[in-house]
Amino acid sequence: MKIRVRTLIIMVIGGFATSVLVGCTYSGPKPFTTGFYLTPKVAALSVPLPALSVHQFVDERWGTTDPTTVYRFDSISDRFGESSFSRSVNEVRATEFVSVGVARAVLRGFEARGVPVVDMTASWFEPGHISEDTRIGITGRVLEFGARVIRSGLYEYRWVIACRIALEAYEAGSRQKLWEKTYSRQEEGVSRTLASAVPEKHWQSLSRVLAAVVEEVVNDPELLQVLQ
Repeated sequence: MKIRVRTLIIMVIGGFATSVLVGCTYSGPKPFTTGFYLTPKVAALSVPLPALSVHQFVDERWGTTDPTTVYRFDSISDRFGESSFSRSVNEVRATEFVSVGVARAVLRGFEARGVPVVDMTASWFEPGHISEDTRIGITGRVLEFGARVIRSGLYEYRWVIACRIALEAYEAGSRQKLWEKTYSRQEEGVSRTLASAVPEKHWQSLSRVLAAVVEEVVNDPELLQVLQ
């Protein structure tokens, strides 16, 4: 009986603490709402590029079964068994597929540089179905995207925020792949506070690493040369 009472108290306190922490640590809009995307820090191109079509990416993230998952909480050890807190935030999902949300971020990056873009992010990419209004189609593979928090022991929370994509460019006429390169950015750290496990705490960092990858893509001089 004492064990059951103690477990119940822990669950109640854990649930209350979670509610308080979510309110106190909110740090940005959820992926992929409009406010989630940061404005790319890029300048307009001095030499305009021909129009591009940007297509939906392919989600190749390892260990992710749901295409909208952007947050995962894992507990390596738990003295009292699985708590209500760890159950309720085990996984958090975005408002749409990661393959679409990341593709739209790349699209916004090219638009910020003044490139005419045809939005094809709602459809899967096929080399033979590039928009007739463009010479080159842009797509890619999402290799990593999201926030992961791992609790090891009772008070240590290790977190990793990552974005890694393989960008591809295809020529419309020949269907030839003109470009493929991997771009990535990551933030990580260790904390001893429960606030680190709250998903909302990591949205701002996730939008920041996505923006950094997009800026690297649209500022890549070799890629821009291929797109001329």
